[in-house]
Amino acid sequence: MRLSSTGPIFTILDGETESNIVTVHIIRARGLCIGAPATAIGTLTVEVSFDDGETFFTLRSGGADVNLAVGKATPLDFVGWTAMRLSSTLEQTSDQVFPTGLVEET
Repeated sequence: MRLSSTGPIFTILDGETESNIVTVHIIRARGLCIGAPATAIGTLTVEVSFDDGETFFTLRSGGADVNLAVGKATPLDFVGWTAMRLSSTLEQTSDQVFPTGLVEET
């Protein structure tokens, strides 16, 4: 395995509640870490798809929804879906960019 310093970028645009969709490129990742900007508002949830982004489900781990804490990085230990996006309960008041880092198979 190797650490990739950067992974896909998720962005929730001003006035929106959902990010762009990142597809199969992350499927080879063994782990993913998402940084949530300190200026994001609302409850930020990770959503995944098994059909390339047609249908999304809230990701759960240990019996709880996977939510992102603002100003913090959240690790995901296993990536086994074909598409992913981030969702907020509130419309953002400015563009919010969520950088990621990947641990990939070598």
